[in-house]
Amino acid sequence: MNQQSILIVDDNPTNLMILEELVHLVGFANTQSESDPRVALDIIKTRYYDILLIDQNMPHITGLEFLKQLHASGAKAPKLAIMITAVHDERLRSEAIEAGFTTLLPKPYQLSQLRDVLISID
Repeated sequence: MNQQSILIVDDNPTNLMILEELVHLVGFANTQSESDPRVALDIIKTRYYDILLIDQNMPHITGLEFLKQLHASGAKAPKLAIMITAVHDERLRSEAIEAGFTTLLPKPYQLSQLRDVLISID
């Protein structure tokens, strides 16, 4: 099992459950999930995560805004920041990369796509 820490942030409980299961299937055991991005930002200020899986379309804070606020807070940046999005648009991709996301994972995603992105950290 890979011991790198992963924080999953998605306002949809079903998506959180699916992502947690897929991450475990890929071989990552050290995961935490949060449905409220504001709470997740508070968590990150006190604990470092190697990998962030962040949904783009959430209430209160979008995925883009989440990562911008994380960087502005002075918290240590993750090794890998992955935006999960149903929007397949080059403008969003550019904005995400500029904000510090490593890559975008399009919805609907497959286990093989998630695996390929997560193992790229090594």
